Amino acid sequence: MLGSTVESVTSALKRARATLADRPRHEPPPAPESATEQALVEKFVAAYSAGNVESLVALLTEDVRISMPPLPLEYEGIEAVTRFFTVIYKNPRTYHLVPTRANGQLAFGVYLHSPTAARDAASA
Repeated sequence: MLGSTVESVTSALKRARATLADRPRHEPPPAPESATEQALVEKFVAAYSAGNVESLVALLTEDVRISMPPLPLEYEGIEAVTRFFTVIYKNPRTYHLVPTRANGQLAFGVYLHSPTAARDAASA
């Protein structure tokens, strides 16, 4: 039906299995909305909000991937993500994270606090 031979499919399966075998193994993620997941979310939010790159990166796995739709930005791997967080925390900014879910997975909305936001809102 697809015009593939048995040999080509067998070869593709062998390559795929070898690739999967080489990937790092991780514990399965905590159940959605469980106490374990909530504790992890709280640690992540605290580290992110404080700008503590070391604590933040300690919560991530080696194969971490960060993307920021709709921007075409992607950071893959612990080294790239560490550099990314180091750069964004160079400036004295305060971030607010809002936990949510996207495609059934844990996600966060990230908002940059403006030091003049409260004053601007009060004068409006």
